[in-house]
Amino acid sequence: MDTEKSNRDKYFVDKLSDRHYQDNLPINTSLLFKALLENSKMAAIFIMDEQVTILRTNPCALRNFGYSEEDIAGKNFSLLFT
Repeated sequence: MDTEKSNRDKYFVDKLSDRHYQDNLPINTSLLFKALLENSKMAAIFIMDEQVTILRTNPCALRNFGYSEEDIAGKNFSLLFT
């Protein structure tokens, strides 16, 4: 991910969260989730459907399991443990 974009997203999410707590404003959860997914450096995150088909992962998950996004998207989660 582009570092400048990552920093900008993190800054925006931090400011959005600060405003939420200070002014009791609603948080755009999809924006927060996107920032978490893209910026998490320690947690492997998988987004799956009801059939445990992997729809999306974050860079940490790809690194930890040694797959590319193209290799793992659309596969069953059990692939990681076989």
